Amino acid sequence: MKKTSLGVVINHVGQSSRREFRAQPVEPTGTTEQPLALLCRSRPRPSTIADHQAGLHQIGRRLGLRAVRAFRDETNLAVNSDLWDAPKNPITGRAARRVSAMLSAVAISLVACSPSPANDSQGHENTLNTLDTLSSVASTSYATTPQVLEAVKTAEQVQTLSDTVAASLGQPDDHGPSGCFNRLDTHKPAGEFYFGECAYGDPHGTKLMVIYGDSRAAMFSIPLALIAAKNGWKLRVFGLGGCEVADLQYWSNEKQAPNEECDAFRSAAIPEIRTLHPDLVITTSAGDHLLVDRNMPTPAQAQEGWVSTFQKLAQPGTRLAMIGTIPFWPSDDARCLAAHARDVQACSVATAELATNEHEVPQAAAAAAAGVVFISPRPWVCADRCEPVIADIRVYREPYHFSSTYAAYLTGALSEALQPAMA
Repeated sequence: MKKTSLGVVINHVGQSSRREFRAQPVEPTGTTEQPLALLCRSRPRPSTIADHQAGLHQIGRRLGLRAVRAFRDETNLAVNSDLWDAPKNPITGRAARRVSAMLSAVAISLVACSPSPANDSQGHENTLNTLDTLSSVASTSYATTPQVLEAVKTAEQVQTLSDTVAASLGQPDDHGPSGCFNRLDTHKPAGEFYFGECAYGDPHGTKLMVIYGDSRAAMFSIPLALIAAKNGWKLRVFGLGGCEVADLQYWSNEKQAPNEECDAFRSAAIPEIRTLHPDLVITTSAGDHLLVDRNMPTPAQAQEGWVSTFQKLAQPGTRLAMIGTIPFWPSDDARCLAAHARDVQACSVATAELATNEHEVPQAAAAAAAGVVFISPRPWVCADRCEPVIADIRVYREPYHFSSTYAAYLTGALSEALQPAMA
């Protein structure tokens, strides 16, 4: 890599399975600051390019350089000087969109465009400089709880989609943690789900947290991996999509049969989690699935199921926490926003009308009965109304999950909410 007084472009020109790097000096016009740029051609996923750009901004801040954008094409930065971009304040909405890059050690490297992952469900093996990653995470500022709440309230005044949010509507959204290390040979039953094989966070961490739940376990693993890295913890993820972890028997809408895969997952996961002797176990589930009799659980049944789960997870030295159901409503996603680009509030809903309110009540009651720290995500989305765009970030990847960018934006608020369980 040849570095000039003005900077360097690291240009990946090979196939995704073959890494070949060519460095070339660039000479942008109209700036006296030293730039840093990455041009990546072979990777088709825009979300990865965004991660690389975010990593460059982090490197730029650390080295006193000005970081610029990463491109998927033949963009000539020497000619198109208007494409050079300075980093923003890290606690703003735009900076929050870059936080997800901290989960990928690739974004901290100057010489790697990631190959296509062999198994996205378990994250990427981290073979790069972990110390650089941890240093970047430790120095990153995250929105505090008051800042998130203020952003939620301010979002009620948004009427028109920004160019940034509009551009994100058609982009893929990677879902789950990156930076796998310390892989374990766990006793995983057949199926595609997280079963604690990978650790995330701080490789030198002295404490272990586990998140156990449905597909929202993968969603919340994004901020939890950052929290773990920042606080000297490791994180392991146990999650199966569509599987409620309250100790009840559920119906599978997909298979139109009892959800035996969920039963098998839970029966195997809890002993595996107990074997790890984690310092903290965090549970999360939607709370909206039918029982085998095809009826919704009554509040008493749901509360009893959750208390049973907490009892099975409890052991000396392990604290428990629960992240309640996230708000969701039919018009919270990209399709509604695309159809109402000049009327964003048409895609919001009054908080009092949320169907998910009724699911949170037995979860909170069960947590209180079992002495478990309960965290409601509702204030992170809803004030008087629940909003699909907050802090200039698209909140939902689809109706039932936060986008990875918004999940990362919540790192600070979630960290603060978990303090009673992490202390």
